[in-house]
Amino acid sequence: MKRIILFSLAVFCFNIIEDANAEFVLYGTTSSGNPNTLVTINAENGQQNVVGAIGLAPHCIDMDADPLSGFLFGTDVYNNPGVITRINPATGIAVPISTITQFGTPLDLGALAFASDGTLFGVIERNISQGLTLGVIDLNTETFTSSYDFEAGWAVKGIDISQDGILYAVLSNSYPSPLIQKLLSIDLKDFSTVNEITIGGFNVDDIDLAPDGYIYHSNYSYVLMRLDPLSGVQTIVGSGYVGTLSGIASIPEPATVSLLTLGAFLAGRRKNFCRSFLLMGQVEILPKSLPAADQRL
Repeated sequence: MKRIILFSLAVFCFNIIEDANAEFVLYGTTSSGNPNTLVTINAENGQQNVVGAIGLAPHCIDMDADPLSGFLFGTDVYNNPGVITRINPATGIAVPISTITQFGTPLDLGALAFASDGTLFGVIERNISQGLTLGVIDLNTETFTSSYDFEAGWAVKGIDISQDGILYAVLSNSYPSPLIQKLLSIDLKDFSTVNEITIGGFNVDDIDLAPDGYIYHSNYSYVLMRLDPLSGVQTIVGSGYVGTLSGIASIPEPATVSLLTLGAFLAGRRKNFCRSFLLMGQVEILPKSLPAADQRL
């Protein structure tokens, strides 16, 4: 009996993240067709369904989900600079809650992303020729604190952050053509570059790193795209018919949240943790590497 229990724990250790990847709700906002509308998006086929009613979520062309409150937050650098809008994912209603300024002037905030502890990061979309700036947004004090400068000449299309604190950013060359896009990953502990890969030729708008380990992104169209952060390969998921997608964000189901939290806790320890159980249980044959879905987190 003891050996069976230990073997089960060992297998659990190797599969904790893979099991956690199963359930999430993908949300998007629309920019045309039926604009300013929150929709749910089927991550398997791209089908869209209206949340609440048409037109209740204006000024949310970039979006992310707060892991602490469960609300969605959005920005619109073109039509509502500096304003952070909170969206209720149950009703689709958006309400402005904060205006981020610097020296009395609203900042041109574009891409948003929440870390797992609720820290909100954003990108100031100004002076591409000098390099755009990543920083921390405080919604209470309505301030922006600079943290990192992106390479000059590159636009930041979207950002998101993994459970273990790796920020993913899709960058595109502003000029000249042809279009070049790359996926940059940055460790937020010290803002060092973890990896940089060139990605496919489909236009990227906002991005979301979902619990299944893939990056989903909008495409200035009705199409939902899936991006593999390991290879940079883009895949067309499918199209919806409510509107063209702009902002995009996922909210894990409650059970998935618990497993992801445990998975992040074990991330730096699981090799020794698993090795201990394998030795105690005298298991001889088990995978030498973690499942692919785990490696993508």
